This record gives sequence, C-alpha cells and structure tokens, in this order.
Amino acid sequence: MSLRERAVQGVGELADALRRAASAVGRPTGARVTEDPALFRPLVYGDPARLHISATAVVNNALFNLSSGEITVGEYAFFGHNVSVLTGTHDWTTFGAQRQVAVPKSGRDVVIEEGVWVSSNAIVVAPCRIGAHAVVGVGSLVLRDVEPYAVVAGNPARVLRTIPKPGEAEAGNRGPGDRRRGSGDGRTTSAAADGRGLTSTERTEALEAQVRDLARELADTSQRLAGLETELREPRTKVGGSGPRFAALYADFTDRFRGSTVEVTTKLAGYRPDVYRLVGAAAGAGGAGGGVVDVGSGRGEWLALLRDAGVPASGVDANPAFVEAGRARGLGLVHGDAVAHLQGLPPDSVDLVTAFHLIEHLDVETLLALLAAAANALRPGGCVLLETPNPSNLRMAACDFYNDPTHRSPLPPALTEYLVAASGFGEVEVRPLHPNRPPFEPAGSGAGQQVEQLVALTLYGPQDYAVLGYKPQPADRA
Repeated sequence: MSLRERAVQGVGELADALRRAASAVGRPTGARVTEDPALFRPLVYGDPARLHISATAVVNNALFNLSSGEITVGEYAFFGHNVSVLTGTHDWTTFGAQRQVAVPKSGRDVVIEEGVWVSSNAIVVAPCRIGAHAVVGVGSLVLRDVEPYAVVAGNPARVLRTIPKPGEAEAGNRGPGDRRRGSGDGRTTSAAADGRGLTSTERTEALEAQVRDLARELADTSQRLAGLETELREPRTKVGGSGPRFAALYADFTDRFRGSTVEVTTKLAGYRPDVYRLVGAAAGAGGAGGGVVDVGSGRGEWLALLRDAGVPASGVDANPAFVEAGRARGLGLVHGDAVAHLQGLPPDSVDLVTAFHLIEHLDVETLLALLAAAANALRPGGCVLLETPNPSNLRMAACDFYNDPTHRSPLPPALTEYLVAASGFGEVEVRPLHPNRPPFEPAGSGAGQQVEQLVALTLYGPQDYAVLGYKPQPADRA
C-alpha cells in the first residue's frame, strides 16, 4: 500500500472514530427534535479513545482537545454550550516550524468528577481535576484544580464560595470571594453560579480569552491539515533541508560516503560496553529498564546491532525510505521528527538516547531542544550519546565534512561538550574516534619529528568524536 493510500485510509478511519464518539454522546434526555442537533454534538480533536464520558453526563457541543492527555467526565456532570476542555499545548521554548509540532503526547489529563456543572463558554486547561459537585461560572478560565463543592468564576477562575454538602448548615461555608446580596425580605442570593457576580470587564476578558484559544485551535487544525495534504502530494520528505530530488538519492549517497553497513557496524560495536553498563544498571536496580532510543537512525545499523545483542531499542528517522527498509528488517523504526519523538516519551523512562551523525545537520536551537527532550526522557543516571565529525582533523574540517550537502557546519568538540553540560548533563566525556593511518611514519628526530607527528595528528587523527553526558541522580541535583 502506498503512502498516499495509507494516509487516506488513516483519515477515513479517524473520521469514522470521531463520528462514533459523537453519536455515542448524543442528545441529552428531553431534548426536542426541533432543536439544532449541533447544540448537542461535541467536537473531538485527537484520539477519541482518550475521551471517557459517563453515560449519565451531558456535554452538549463541547470541544475536547485530546492531543496531550485523556479527558474523563464523571456521572451526572453537565456542561452548558460552547465549553472547551483542552489538554494540548506547545513547547514555547522552541521556535519556527518546530514550535508547531512540539506537542507533548501525554501527561496533561483532565478529570471532571461526578455532578460538576461547567457553565457555557467556560474553558478548562489541562492538567487539572475539578472535584465532585463543583460549579464553574459562565465564561471562566480554569487553569488549576478545583476543590469539590467549590464555586469558581473569572479569568483565571477563583473560588467565590463553597456549596454546603448534604446535611451541612450553610453558615461557615462561604468562600473568601462569596458575594451575597439582600433581597429586601431578609433572604440572600448567590450571584456566582450563573456568572452575574462578574463585572462587565471580567466577562469581556473571559470572552476574549475564549476567542483567542479557539482561534489558536483553528489555526493548529488548519496547519496540520495543510501538512497532511503536502505529504499526500509529495510522498518523499526533505532530508536535512534539501529538496525531494536529493532525498531520493540519499540512501545511495549514504552507501557511497558513509561507508558500508559492515564498516559502520564495526565502528558502532565499540559502544556495546556502554550499553551493557547502562541497560544492565537499570535492570540491576530493580527496574525494567527503558532500553535505547536512537534518533536519526538512518540505515539502522545501530538498531540491528542492539537487537542482535538482545538489548531493547527503538528509533526514529525523517527519511521514509530508511524507515520502510528498517521495518522490513524487523527494526523498531518510526517515521517522524527526532525532537517531537523524544518529547512524546514518558519522563524518566529511557536508559540511553543516541544520535550518530545527526547533530551536524541541526541548527543550534534545534540541538538544544533535542538535548532538553533527551534529558526529560532519560531516567536519572541515563546517558545521551552524540557522535559527529571531528573538525580538529583538518581534512575533515576543510573537505570531507562538506561531502554531505545537508551538513550545516562542523561542531568543535569543546562546543558540543559545553552545550551538553549547559543542558543539565553531568560527567560529560569527549571521546576522539576513528583515526586514519598516515601514509608515512614519523622518522625524524627532535623538532623535525615533532612536526611530522603534528602533521600526522591534524591530517590523519580522529575523524569523529563522541560526547557522552549523564542525567544527574536526584541526590546530585540537590
């Protein structure tokens, strides 16, 4: 099946799932057939399997964004119209196109417990839990947990009062912001539940915030749709900023300039002691171990070596031809962006993150984002390992580095060491790798021999280097 056929099939399956989710919620009991069905049809963005709505709950036409977590709506909870429940967010520390796709895959859940009333035009932003029987006022912006039986309103929402629990007297249950008005005959009324206690300025601010959030959601949806349409039109993605023509040549180019798979595997085998030390240490500490995650896996030599050694490993690459070939060989490869892939992993879950000859393709902002995402995914004591061409070798710096037109610029070992340390890693180590044998043996003596040795080192010394950094243990960070 072609990429286009798979994409079309996937879109169709998603549309069917959305329709099933919408129909499962349906109209509330007592709705009149003359009312617009759109008033009772929720909008679901993301995986519908992450949405859990009790059969007794009424959500009307709520918008559920499931990009970054699950949403649970408890028994007898009910919503006014145009409520938005949003789990999705973007990593604001990234820039450009990366910010558009820097969306965490999990960890931002929303739980709305039994009997909660969420009034019309309210916005609930993850992560948060709204306790049982709480009330959210009209147009409110909920950014944090709400205690059970609390009445909240405003932008951001704040506690206005506490509802007496069944069997409790009302006295002594007022919140710090409770607004009560005399009715002329000694009775009191609460203006919080329906939003009447808000000033006109507060109402305007809440509505403006809602409009801004909905505009962002619409823009995000439009961008993702445009990306899918582009992928359908151009099945071959770009490689390192190049165009589709070079992407079509990249596999053959790699064979010519990177070396054969046997040569590359022989070089990578030198890292096996590090892998056994890291993965074995996690298993010895009583954990299952998260194994190895390789970003920019290319032809998959490293993943194949780990598989044959019995080490759990997976990888991600932006080149669909490499991914397809790796999957055919039984490798755990996925097609995607390296930074976004790491950001989608559970925190503290991986023993080792590796990137072989990837960082020279990245700008410094993306490299720092990659290191930040790796630090989040690694367990304490886990390691990030980066291998890249060594510009201390003058032949590499002046010529061989530029054999690959997708390279950006050489990274001196001291710079990479600094960036790894500045990203929070400790015990940073630099390893020179893969020297060439010079075509001559230094045969002079004294100063002449020293010159010959210097020439041999600078022209035929280590062609590559690796930087290893370790995520500090909690005690080290204290």
